[in-house]
Amino acid sequence: MNATVIYSKTLRKLKNSSQSFRKEIREKLQSANIKIENFILEGEEIKTKCRDLSKSDFDFIVAAGVDGTISSIASVLIGKDIPLGVLPLGTFNHFAKDMNLPLNFDDALNVIINGKVQKIDAGKVNEHNFINNSSIGLYPRMVRHRKADQKRLGGNKWLAMGTAISRVIKQFPVLLIEIESKEKAEHINTPIVFVGNNIYQMDVFNMGKRMKLDEGKLGVYYVNSDGRFSILKTAFLALINKLHQSFYYDSAVTEKLKIDSRKSTLNVSLDGEVRKLSVPLYYEIIPKALNVIVP
Repeated sequence: MNATVIYSKTLRKLKNSSQSFRKEIREKLQSANIKIENFILEGEEIKTKCRDLSKSDFDFIVAAGVDGTISSIASVLIGKDIPLGVLPLGTFNHFAKDMNLPLNFDDALNVIINGKVQKIDAGKVNEHNFINNSSIGLYPRMVRHRKADQKRLGGNKWLAMGTAISRVIKQFPVLLIEIESKEKAEHINTPIVFVGNNIYQMDVFNMGKRMKLDEGKLGVYYVNSDGRFSILKTAFLALINKLHQSFYYDSAVTEKLKIDSRKSTLNVSLDGEVRKLSVPLYYEIIPKALNVIVP
């Protein structure tokens, strides 16, 4: 078998992404009669290399990194036969957790060597793929502020996140949009719309987790209000597991979604990566579009 392991350059500072760590991965895969190539890439380099690799004779591609690295590789493999192996090396590892993949290095590597292939859904908006979620409003703006502040603050991610949240809450951008699905259509003022690849749990014990990634549905969540108080009240109700009592919160489950606005473009987050996309935004679910190696 032939495989490729793609590491993110941003992991170079981490202890477990050292040369000896990569050597250990190579030796374990080779001991299972798997020949591998290593690439250390970042940003658009990852997608460019994956596009080239997807045309070659590889049995699978391993994403060794954080959620952003995994998402970049997965977005290229959507609709293709090449399976994705996951070595979760990030802080949150949302995708690995939702897929019930082990977070321990040895166990994750064992899954890649001995696991099976499972087909899961993917999301799409205006020709851009995502495997976790997409959003407009507060979150994309916060991400952009965080990246700018992180450079200004010497790379401190958590401090940059704090300052970004503070700035966005102070500015509190509100969008007047039309949101339309097969089930309903309405005009709303909202600071945020969140679209998930499949249904996200909204109870306090499973907040932000998906139980399935192959139901063929988009989960849509938003606050229908233009005031800070409504956001704070909704957040409080979520914390005490009473989100359903919020007058401002609404959700929908659908296969296709259209979001229109008076603006010609909107900043859209796709698995944490922000892009400026033309409006209207057309969301859809792509059933069984990605092959993932699982236990």
